[in-house]
Amino acid sequence: MKLPRSALFVSASFVAAMLLCSGCEERYVEVPIPQLEQRRPFRAVVERVYVEEFGKLPSGMVVVIGLKTDAGERISLGGERAGDDLVSFARTLEKGNTYEFPTAWLAYRQKLKK
Repeated sequence: MKLPRSALFVSASFVAAMLLCSGCEERYVEVPIPQLEQRRPFRAVVERVYVEEFGKLPSGMVVVIGLKTDAGERISLGGERAGDDLVSFARTLEKGNTYEFPTAWLAYRQKLKK
């Protein structure tokens, strides 16, 4: 049975929402990558990393990175239109490890350009 594109999009969005709302006691604020790149450096632990391929979606990939900053803020990076760079970056992150952002992201992007 072939699902319509809209159903796949809803499914992908639902999976991402459920990933970032386990019990909904933890709320994440979505931060677009351009906004992340402009933020002051901060340390955050990776709470969740979700990468899924949905071949029927226009972008093909859904990426959700859930972070908790040292200040207690919960940030979500990614979404259903994640580019290849964000997909590969997400796969380098380890749940439970602490990274400095946006430094880790910018260093990863710089490494790709070489």
